[in-house]
Amino acid sequence: MEGNREIRIQRPRAPCGGDPYDAAWDDHLTAWARVRQPSGDEWRGTPLVEGQRRTIFRIRHADVADTDRVVWDGRLWDVTAVIDLDGGRRWLELHAVETPT
Repeated sequence: MEGNREIRIQRPRAPCGGDPYDAAWDDHLTAWARVRQPSGDEWRGTPLVEGQRRTIFRIRHADVADTDRVVWDGRLWDVTAVIDLDGGRRWLELHAVETPT
């Protein structure tokens, strides 16, 4: 697991009824995250497309949705699942896949 990294969470400006890659995005919040590459048995979210990278971001509990995306390490990551680890008290895991370019 990597140490704490600063990430930005972005939220689509328009509803995600259309193509999410055409949506305008606004910065929603900045957070510190523990970043790691998951093993196959701990992955929750959409199936992995060949060549696609997946990452788990662990952050303090915040307003994050599975329609948001993460900006980290010069890359965009689509959030595929938001996992509440302790009943809303402290931690969330954001399961994300790298956004296709």
